[in-house]
Amino acid sequence: MGKNKLAAGLASALIIFGAIVPVAASERSSALIDEGLKALQQSDWNDALRDFIAASVADPKDSEALFFQGVALNRLALHIEALAQIESARAAGVENAAMDFEYGWALLGAGRIEDALASLQAYKAANPDSAKASEFIGRAQFALGNSGAGQKSF
Repeated sequence: MGKNKLAAGLASALIIFGAIVPVAASERSSALIDEGLKALQQSDWNDALRDFIAASVADPKDSEALFFQGVALNRLALHIEALAQIESARAAGVENAAMDFEYGWALLGAGRIEDALASLQAYKAANPDSAKASEFIGRAQFALGNSGAGQKSF
């Protein structure tokens, strides 16, 4: 009887703190994300996306899988879909060194130029040697009609 009360108390504590304390991803989800990352490294965007979606199915609470779905969708030029996944990951508190870059890329592709520029500039400030961020900042500047600033970005 004492064990049941302890288990019930622990379950209640997990429910109460579940929104505060992130739960580790399941082993299956983590393995699928690893497979997806390998596919990304091989520029196999469709297989990567499939693995990241499978990771979400394996563990719907694994918000990192949402972020990586966004990464794969960006590479497939499905920026509106990428934006939705990245925004969901951000809302869930996912932290990734490439978050501002991927978010900026998705925003740029979705036509939210000023927001894209802010995100890409934040990424560039932390990663001054990123040629791709410079390129996207230049594209955003040109889209905003700032050709001088756009040229300087390249």
